[in-house]
Amino acid sequence: MKVTRPLFFIVLLSTALVSCRGDGTSSVVDHSMEMKGTSADSTAFDVKGGASVNLVMDESPISLRTGIKNLMAQVEAKKSKSELQCAAIQEIEGLIVCVSAQRATSLAPFTRASIFNEGRPSLRVPFVGKIVTITDAQKGWDSSASLSLSQSNLQKFFSALSQQCSNQNCMGPSERVLNQNFMQRLQKTFPRGYTIVSLDVSPESLRNFATHEIARAQFLQQAGYRDAVIAWYKSLNISEKNAAKTYILAKYDAGSEDVLMNAIHAFVLDGTLAEDSQKMADAQRVNTPESLAFGFLMHNSQTLKQRLQDALKRAGQSSWSGQIELK
Repeated sequence: MKVTRPLFFIVLLSTALVSCRGDGTSSVVDHSMEMKGTSADSTAFDVKGGASVNLVMDESPISLRTGIKNLMAQVEAKKSKSELQCAAIQEIEGLIVCVSAQRATSLAPFTRASIFNEGRPSLRVPFVGKIVTITDAQKGWDSSASLSLSQSNLQKFFSALSQQCSNQNCMGPSERVLNQNFMQRLQKTFPRGYTIVSLDVSPESLRNFATHEIARAQFLQQAGYRDAVIAWYKSLNISEKNAAKTYILAKYDAGSEDVLMNAIHAFVLDGTLAEDSQKMADAQRVNTPESLAFGFLMHNSQTLKQRLQDALKRAGQSSWSGQIELK
């Protein structure tokens, strides 16, 4: 459907609740006092400093190649630390990119869901399926430049969270409104599914998104792309697969095949595999199985990348990694 003018919806976290009418429409009702202190976690708000978060959705799609930098410029010009502005992407149906002026705002609604679906060994969460506290999730903000989650990822997290705490007191304010309002709207707009990528306006986040996170989002959102990546991974020999698992174990739950395949292919495409493997091999300093695996990846990273690009090309799939304008 062609949209002739931007349509916006704003979800106010902590300062407002959204009520749904029987006809399917919604209205924003001021209940700021009712939102305070409702989380079972000691952190009452998701964002450092207690600021509220606004989720703003522009339903007029933007270009992935050139529109991201413009979206980031708009967000930066507003200088709002509480706003997370989102837009649909023209080139990939169901892909939503959200941008904020500060990292805490971009990560607050999604970090716990990301940890639940991927694991996070650096936070002592080696396996998928664990719900961490908001306070623990915040410990990973400094090391996360961006993240991506599919509709299925979010639904799994909130389903598990509701089983743990049926009265929703376990949700942070941004998680609550994301679950109750934002996801419902996206489901109506994208009935075949959606994937959300969230980042801040820093150059680091933009570079990470343009090379790494976009690849992970394509894996989550595009079936043909995902099938090509799976075919590439299954074509690897046992040594290559074992090395890949060793590499990913330091970052995510490598026991989850979907997490493993998505993560390793993105690290291959974004060009950091060789650099990371060199650092890890140097850190070992001995001929341990880990250092040998990292050395193997370091010396074979370009071959793995070329084979992956060839697999995507044979499948008629375009990789957006490295194709997004940064300036």
